[in-house]
Amino acid sequence: MLVAGLAGLVAGAVVAAETGAWLLAGLSGAAVLLSGWMLARLARPQRAAVAAQPIVRTSQVSPELYDDAQHDVPVQERLRQSWTPRPLPKPLHLSPGTVAAAAMASVDAAAELRRAAARAEFERKAAEVVAPAPAPVPLRPVAPVAPAAAVAPVASVAAAAPVAETAAPSRYASMGVLDEVGASGMDLDAVLRRRRAAS
Repeated sequence: MLVAGLAGLVAGAVVAAETGAWLLAGLSGAAVLLSGWMLARLARPQRAAVAAQPIVRTSQVSPELYDDAQHDVPVQERLRQSWTPRPLPKPLHLSPGTVAAAAMASVDAAAELRRAAARAEFERKAAEVVAPAPAPVPLRPVAPVAPAAAVAPVASVAAAAPVAETAAPSRYASMGVLDEVGASGMDLDAVLRRRRAAS
């Protein structure tokens, strides 16, 4: 109210100087006086209440000496016997019928579906038996051809071909060829079944 009265007083003074109308300046001056009186009235009880409170000086008196060796153990024992812990509330997701339990059940079901899909995919891939690649045809060295055979007719070259196939195999011909796994080898199906049972 005081701020509005001061603003009105300034505006009323300007209007009164230009037009001679003093009504705004008079009302604003009355508002300033009234708000000043109200502020003084509000401040007076606060000063009286502060002045009415007596100042009391107190001194700290030291208590009697306390022997911890005599009193500590019985106090702790009393506290231990008088206090019983309250049980913690049961989590909401463990209470059947709650929204949290339904949410956790849906999360568990989704995780179980993902595990089942992964397990089915793994079993499908394990069931696919990839046919072993055929053994490479061993290369046999071709017998050197005599210079006289170079001028011989085509029939003599055709006759020399079976001779090249029956020549002794090279010691490098079996490189990279694995021996067949015997019956005493590892059973892959049994290993996969054990691994699936463990997971």
